[in-house]
This record gives sequence, structure tokens and C-alpha cells, in this order.
Amino acid sequence: MTGHEVARAPGQTSAPAATAHHAVVAREVVLLLETDADGGLSTEEAARRLERFGPDVLPLAVGGGLLWRVLRQFHHPLIYVLLAAGAVTAALGEYVDSAVIFGVVLVMRSSDSCRNPLRVPPSPPRWAPAVPPASPPE
Repeated sequence: MTGHEVARAPGQTSAPAATAHHAVVAREVVLLLETDADGGLSTEEAARRLERFGPDVLPLAVGGGLLWRVLRQFHHPLIYVLLAAGAVTAALGEYVDSAVIFGVVLVMRSSDSCRNPLRVPPSPPRWAPAVPPASPPE
């Protein structure tokens, strides 16, 4: 998996719904979803839909490992220019100049890493519930 793929919850096999329910009148959504606006789904229907569609959870983006996070530190146009300049000066035999250029790159990236260390775990997504949801009534 690359860093741009989306992980589905276990058991979630269906694709997103083709109907844009947010753009439809509430009464029509109730009819489209074959439910009751006042009573909701019956326990049997809820179990059937859980079996068919999987749990109602948002997909989480898959993050990269430590190596990917380190390589992303060098993802900046100025860094590309400096690395190219360092390679050219090294190819021309100007080793002191290329060492200074590569040193500047390392200092720039290490100072950025000090502000945003790799060892700090990522914060939970904004939509993640602060309190786990209550279990459904039995």
C-alpha cells in the first residue's frame, strides 16, 4: 500500500453509495435507505445491514513507515535544487563546496525535524471520537 491508499474497516466490502444523500431531501433519503424516520431500523434489519455492509466507520488513511517519513523530510523544491547543485559540484571535483551544500541540506532538514520530531506519534484524526461509542441496545 502506498501512502495515498485508504484502508477499509474489517468486513467493509461495499463501495461508497452512488447517491449523494447529503444533497437529497430528508424524506427521500428515508425512502432510499428503506428505513423509518421515527423508529429507525429494526434489530434484525440492522444486523442484516451490518452483515452486508460492515460497520459504519470512516476509512483511515494508511500512513508510511519511518523510512517514508524520513524521505519526506527532503520533499521540497529548494532541497532538490541544493542536492542537484551538490551533485554537480562533486562531479566537477569541488568536494569542499559540495560538502558545504550537502551540509546546508542536512542542517535545514535537521532543524525542521527538531520542530516536528519523528518520534512523536501522530495525533488522532479530528473525527475520531473522544469517548468510544456506546454499545447498541440489546
